[in-house]
Amino acid sequence: MWLPLPWQDRSRLSQMSPVRRAELTHAARRPTLKSMEVHLTPDLERKLKTLAVESGRAADEMVQDAVAGYVDEFTEMRAHIEEGFLQAERGDLLDAAEVRREVQARKDAWRQEHCPAR
Repeated sequence: MWLPLPWQDRSRLSQMSPVRRAELTHAARRPTLKSMEVHLTPDLERKLKTLAVESGRAADEMVQDAVAGYVDEFTEMRAHIEEGFLQAERGDLLDAAEVRREVQARKDAWRQEHCPAR
């Protein structure tokens, strides 16, 4: 279940125009790029070159993998945000006590999975 940000004023969502919500939650369609120049700081470029040598992979391949992973995570995050907006519009929000219980349940489940009993 999505846990909403602790907004005190839920009316802000209903006041936001559908266009603005769409701008926040839907990626603009852009043509596919055949190539792109990316500018890195000298420090980041040095780190990338070091990793490329250590891993035996091409630096451009590593950048493509990193960007692909970022895009996937960003897309997933935007989908969660959109679902949160829809839940808020329906009034399907959790109060503070429910949020605390949900977080505690998740922590307990994680501990059971990752911390075996002694």
